[in-house]
Amino acid sequence: SNLGLYSIYAATKIKNIEVISFEPSTSNLRILSRNISINHLEKKIKIFQVPLGIQKGNFLEFQETKFNEGESNNSIDKNINFEGKKMKSTNKYQIFSTNIDQIIDSQILDIPDYIKIDVDGVEHLILKGGIKLFKNPKILEIQIEINENHIDQYNNVLKIMNECSFNFKEKKRNVSSGYYDPKKYSKCYNYYFTRWN
Repeated sequence: SNLGLYSIYAATKIKNIEVISFEPSTSNLRILSRNISINHLEKKIKIFQVPLGIQKGNFLEFQETKFNEGESNNSIDKNINFEGKKMKSTNKYQIFSTNIDQIIDSQILDIPDYIKIDVDGVEHLILKGGIKLFKNPKILEIQIEINENHIDQYNNVLKIMNECSFNFKEKKRNVSSGYYDPKKYSKCYNYYFTRWN
């Protein structure tokens, strides 16, 4: 969830909501917790500090491109960036990681209604570690950031979503921000998938 922009927006705009914010970066975690506190949302937002992936319950290497609060383009285990290319990191440490199916099976978290996944290139790996969850009909919609130039990610996300009975609804991004102007970001979109009727 990085610094909590979307978590705080959702918790502020929707009255009866519980938000689970996943943020493993120790740099971002301090600011995320502060943002939740100063907005008085500690009753509505819970922080989950464990990074998600394919593997079940393991210590893996977490890599950060920069040692700054608010940074993104981090990676767990696979050392790949949002383009699927090898990532150059400046900060590394071992952190406990697991997959989402283990968390649900252990009844640590309830099955959500809506899911947002934006983890800079390993979205498809998180999906692979949560096939059982994503097949659950309680989930109504999933938003996933996809880089269409990262072919492995793109193909696997569409395949898994189809296997889990989700339809592609639309893709969006904030074109007015200028963020997507550089060529390397030109094929990045938020894909929305809804449950088959």
